[in-house]
Amino acid sequence: MKRSQSQNLYLSIGVVALGVFALGIFASAGTSSAMSHEDAPDAEALWEHIQEANYESWEPFPNAPEGFYEGTRPHGAQLRTFGNESAVANPQAPPPGSIVVKENYTPNKELVAVTVMKKVEGYDAENQDWFWVKYDPDGSVAEQEGMKLAGKVKSCIGCHASAVGDDYLYTNDAED
Repeated sequence: MKRSQSQNLYLSIGVVALGVFALGIFASAGTSSAMSHEDAPDAEALWEHIQEANYESWEPFPNAPEGFYEGTRPHGAQLRTFGNESAVANPQAPPPGSIVVKENYTPNKELVAVTVMKKVEGYDAENQDWFWVKYDPDGSVAEQEGMKLAGKVKSCIGCHASAVGDDYLYTNDAED
């Protein structure tokens, strides 16, 4: 059976497409825990979630004082820190789904930002799978030098990587 020139072209395209598909499968082998772009956390959805969950009614995060306490840069002069149920139940090794919310205030207790850490399995294994967001008081994602402060935020990671215990949580560093 003799193939036409167009049939040969379609066959060649099909072989190339199959090869590209196979390369994609083999290239991703062993990285199944890596998160695709579509699965990556969404800062706006996280804000909606913590608002609907009424995070202010959550328990104070263990080792963080209840109510207002003295803060440091870059968070603010006064802070309040909350954790969802899974974070509070497992503060030394928060499981995926754990959320820590820190309200950042001026010395006069004016809210200036809300910073959030959410543990997302497969999101950023090099940095304990934390997803970081800094929100303005109205819930919009804060920006610094034109960059939105959500995702794998270098300044957050760079600071929190020095927390004792390799957990990125300074509240666990408090002395008993």
